[in-house]
Amino acid sequence: MQYNEAIQLQLNRITRLLESKLLPEYLTIKESSQLLKCSQSTIRKMLKNGDIPFSRLNSSIKSSVLIKRSELLKVVK
Repeated sequence: MQYNEAIQLQLNRITRLLESKLLPEYLTIKESSQLLKCSQSTIRKMLKNGDIPFSRLNSSIKSSVLIKRSELLKVVK
C-alpha cells in the first residue's frame, strides 16, 4: 500500500507541475466563473467587493478584466 501511495503522490506532483505550465496564468471573468463553477455575475461581485484582485488590459473602465489564476484559487481555499 505504501508503494501505491508514493506513486500517487508523485503523479499528483507531476500533474500540478504540468497544469501550471500548460494553463494560462491570467483568466477572464468567463474563464474564472467556469473554473469556480459559479456565475459571471458572482465573479463580478467578488471583484467589486475586493475579494479577488484583478488587472485591466488598458486604463479604460471598459477594458477587459484579467484575474490571476493563483489569486482566484486562494479565494477557494
